Amino acid sequence: MKNKILKLLLLILLFTSTVCAARSVYLIDDFEDGEIERTPEWWDFGLIETSLVENNKEEASYLEQTSLGLKGNPSEWYVGGIGTYLGIDTSPYNAIKLVVRGKGIESGFLRIELYDDDNNNWVVEVHEQDQSLVEFDDKFVYSQKVDWAGWKVLIIPFSYFVDDNPDMGDNVFNPVQTGTSGGLLQMQLILLATNKEVVPDIRIDTFKLFYYVKPKPQKATYSDDDW
Repeated sequence: MKNKILKLLLLILLFTSTVCAARSVYLIDDFEDGEIERTPEWWDFGLIETSLVENNKEEASYLEQTSLGLKGNPSEWYVGGIGTYLGIDTSPYNAIKLVVRGKGIESGFLRIELYDDDNNNWVVEVHEQDQSLVEFDDKFVYSQKVDWAGWKVLIIPFSYFVDDNPDMGDNVFNPVQTGTSGGLLQMQLILLATNKEVVPDIRIDTFKLFYYVKPKPQKATYSDDDW
């Protein structure tokens, strides 16, 4: 009888671990389908130039086959960007993880915008007077200067995002699907120049939401050989 109970507990533990692992990562896009107009559909705005680029996998072991290139005219600082509709519950996640390739110290600024549904209608309504704002929902933003050459993995906790729409919504980052809320409705990636004489140019590989557990600091250990 004890053996049967033990086996049952092990099965429950295995099932729970599998479910948690499946829920701990949400792939937004890895661009492996060679499409930016579907699964998911990305729209573009401003003067952004997009391209799908074949990766050199010798540059980094974690690369997939294809990445998304973003670049554009730097003359007005603001280049433009891309966006996608999500409509997902982010309660299993607490961070964004993406892989970004820069071309050096003036590769550009990447601004990530997250929109959560505060008026429970699954729609982001653009403000009539200022189209950079939304009417009823929250917009939280994070900006990353891309000043390196080559690939780099970025982990951005949700807590790093700041409210960019303080007069609208409830000013709390809470994109969870409770009641009739659509959760995290929309994401936009915006490219800005750091120098009006240098074309901002970056590439993005796998882009996902996941649950980030900050590594615990390791205790220092010493031996006689260290002295």
